[in-house]
Amino acid sequence: MHVSLTQIGTRLFLMLFLLIISKEHLMAQPDFEGEVESLDSLNSPYDERYLLAASENAFYFSRVKNPVNPGGAENPGDIWLVQNQEPIKRVNFSTSQSLNVPIALAGSQFLFAEVEERFASFTTRFFFTAGQEKKEMTIPYFSNRGAEVSGHLSSDGRFLVLSLEGNVTYGVEDIYVCIREANGSWGAPKNLGNTINTPFQEFTPFLMPDGKTIYWSSNGLGGEGSFDVFESTRLDDTWQNWSKPKNIGSQVNTQGAEISFQLSGEYAYFVSTQDSDGYGDLKRIALRDPLPEQKDSISLENKVEKVAWTFEIKDESDGTSVVADLFFTGLQVDTSFLAVSSLFFELKEVQDLNFSASAKGYLPVDLLITASDLEATETFEISMKPLSIGTTVQLQNVLFQRGTTEFIKGSSTELDKVVDLLQQNPAMKILVKGHTDNIGDPTRNLRLSQQRAKKVADYLVSKGIAFNRVQNKGYGGNSPIASNDREETRKLNRRVEFTIIE
Repeated sequence: MHVSLTQIGTRLFLMLFLLIISKEHLMAQPDFEGEVESLDSLNSPYDERYLLAASENAFYFSRVKNPVNPGGAENPGDIWLVQNQEPIKRVNFSTSQSLNVPIALAGSQFLFAEVEERFASFTTRFFFTAGQEKKEMTIPYFSNRGAEVSGHLSSDGRFLVLSLEGNVTYGVEDIYVCIREANGSWGAPKNLGNTINTPFQEFTPFLMPDGKTIYWSSNGLGGEGSFDVFESTRLDDTWQNWSKPKNIGSQVNTQGAEISFQLSGEYAYFVSTQDSDGYGDLKRIALRDPLPEQKDSISLENKVEKVAWTFEIKDESDGTSVVADLFFTGLQVDTSFLAVSSLFFELKEVQDLNFSASAKGYLPVDLLITASDLEATETFEISMKPLSIGTTVQLQNVLFQRGTTEFIKGSSTELDKVVDLLQQNPAMKILVKGHTDNIGDPTRNLRLSQQRAKKVADYLVSKGIAFNRVQNKGYGGNSPIASNDREETRKLNRRVEFTIIE
């Protein structure tokens, strides 16, 4: 058979292309060898959690409900350290009965988070230490409503990935990133988007030295057990576009829960509840290709500068000024300005800004103004939509457990905003609408959408809104706002919204 040089060249090109793709694929996922081994000398009958493998000879981890922690067996977790085969000891950075979570060891500086319950709510703060000195590390506009936090600082100190329950999430705990500016200041937490995050829980992120490959644990992506470890690669600098999450496989993931996965030197370390001495145990598995030692010099000190902007509030329909209450929220900024239509506002740093505005007769506004927007603009014109019959508002963060009418934790925050809106406008009546996509049995979809719409209406009534002001109706998959051909757009059709009817 005669084969031309062109055909040979084409085949060689295809073989080379497939070899490159195959090599990249293999490099993207850690290559383990041997069996998982339990770090028995570190484990206890208590719950080991939130591991930080600072090196192959230094391990920080949180130990939960240990009787010797401050507050005894009810303590939510204190930090313990073992290094150079010395006896395990509790790190006495905090004497309060709070959850303390190791984040990073940067040279002589140790970074950790502290979550303290105060008056039935939670306050999260970050501290770094050098020797016995303890300083607070500021992250602007940081907010965590939950009792859990975890994270990891990249080896060059530029990126801090965090698991937390923010004001706006896809579910409960989501993964966020804080990016450090050239002047040493931190950017506000930026959600990594719905490729990484699910309506369920995402925990213990770990960012590889390349700043692109991330590992985390999730109970919303399926897998071997309750929490599995997944891997994804960042595709651009927006931190919103990621490769499809990949389960790292049954060598690590089990029918139990695996969290705190990270690579250090010759091993991958993690915490697992499978066959554990207590709740979670520290474990490791050897890497076929050890991770090179990182020697970046990092300082966690903050630097600040002062910048200012003007905010003008306008009516969306005619451009006239609106007198509104403005709110700026965050760690450095947590303040309000009442009854203003124009505001000159100063901040210490150019960071993402959480902004909201409310005014009688208008739909409230909630915005995340990014640092890049602030750098490009000095005056912001905020448009508010007048309340009128026919206006429809989608409840972005009212979410349900899969296939049920049970709210996912955090849904009440947005529902309470609807309660406030109705209370401020006592003559207004609304129709709550439930929608699904067109996948599955249409009759079941219609019934589920009706039940979810009623669930929302019942919640509003339970908060004191008169029942005759809140109607509800399910539409099943009959009123799509996007194509049902692809999951990326189909999920937009699974929504709850309300329309002003009077």
